[in-house]
Parts: sequence; structure tokens; C-alpha cells
Amino acid sequence: MRYSQGNRMGSENYPWTGGGFNRALDEHGENVKREVRVAMPGRIVSFDPASITATVQLMIDQQLADGSRDAYPELGVVPVYTLRGGNYICTMPIAPGDPCLVIFGDRCIDSWQQSESQDMPADYRLHDLSDGFALVGPTPLPRAVPGYNAQSAALRSVDGQQRVQLDPDGTITQANAAGSTVLNGAGQFVINAPAGIVLNGNTHLIGDLSSQAGNGGAGNATMANIMRALDVATAHVASHDTHFHDDPQGGSVSPPRN
Repeated sequence: MRYSQGNRMGSENYPWTGGGFNRALDEHGENVKREVRVAMPGRIVSFDPASITATVQLMIDQQLADGSRDAYPELGVVPVYTLRGGNYICTMPIAPGDPCLVIFGDRCIDSWQQSESQDMPADYRLHDLSDGFALVGPTPLPRAVPGYNAQSAALRSVDGQQRVQLDPDGTITQANAAGSTVLNGAGQFVINAPAGIVLNGNTHLIGDLSSQAGNGGAGNATMANIMRALDVATAHVASHDTHFHDDPQGGSVSPPRN
């Protein structure tokens, strides 16, 4: 039998469906959500490079029932996310005070963290503060990176004094405050090293070598040992092969010999 609107019994006849029951459900739902940890911003307190774990302080306090606030306890032995794959890893000098994002696992991660094994959870806690992972790098506004280049990929210091940069045109730059090397998209390699260049090892050059002083004049080449030319060596307009010296006794001497 279908009931018309007039035949339906009101909620007062079902006390468990009234406003009190709905409020109880809402409060229960809120209490459950308060106990579920998903993700929160944090700050690195200390970092252990041997285990790649950190002690982290969460940066959002909990609000108590009386309206007061209370800081969460420091989280210890938190696995730190690193960019890693195969036999390679990108390491960073993680320091106290670095901002991070802590993501909490659905289940206990103790067994995985200790042995990397696939197993039953060592504890049946859910969304617990003990099961966080720290992702270092989220940037709050006071730590905005100056000179952020949105067009290129770069590994750099925050102040930009040191950087390795890949540009869309194929240019690769590595630089610090004292000098730089630039391999441009056309294949030209430019070294800017005011303090000098040291080549430690045998050097094989294919192509021409020219030298010019910084003021645009002629450059100098100094050899601390024997210099041998396997082909023609010229100095200004004089050729090593055809250059003769006048003999003070008359005539001319032979060309230079090895």
C-alpha cells in the first residue's frame, strides 16, 4: 500500500530519526574526521642522512574542545621523499627549518620501513601520526624563490648564485658567482673563467687554436716543456720549415732541427 503525504507518520513517532539523531550522526562524523590524518605542512627539526629520515614539527596546531590550541608532538623517524630511480638518486642538504609536507599513510608503515617487505601491518592503527612521509620543498609565501625561471629547468641555489640550467633552445648553462660555461643550441661552448682554466691530463685538439689577449691584442702561449710541431709551425710571418738565420761568418745556417 502506498501512503499519501497525509498518511505518513511524522518523525515524532520515530525518535531515532529526529533532529537529535541527525545531530548525533553529524557529531560522530566530525569526531571521526578529527582522528583521520591525511596531510599537513611541517618543518624539519633535524635530518639523519644515514637513514634518510627526519624529525618533523607539524605547523598547524590542534584545537581543543575548550577552544584552546595545542601543538602536535614532534614526529620522529619520518621517511623523507627523495627523487630516486634505478641506481640513481638526487640528494639535497636538508636542513633544520626547511618546510615540508607530511603525508600520512592509511595503515601502519613500520614493517615496510624496517624491511621493505610486503606483509600484514605491524599495528592496526589507521591514518596515524606515526605513519607520515615528509616531502621537502613546499614553499610558503615568505620563502618564495627570487628570480624563479618559469621557462627553463634548473638545479640551483635559492639565491641563484649557483645553477645548472637547461633552456628550451638547447642551451646548457652552469654558473656560479665567479664564472660560467655555456653550451649553446648551435654547439658553441663558451667558458668564462677569469681565474683561469686547468686541464689536468692529455689534451687532444681537433681543429684550429687561436689566442687573443683580453684587450683584443695578441695572446701569449707559454710551454713549460718541449713543444713539437708535427706539421708547419709559424710565428708571425716566419715559417718553422723555411726560416733561416744569417751566419755572422757569411751565408746562412740550416733550418732548426729536432
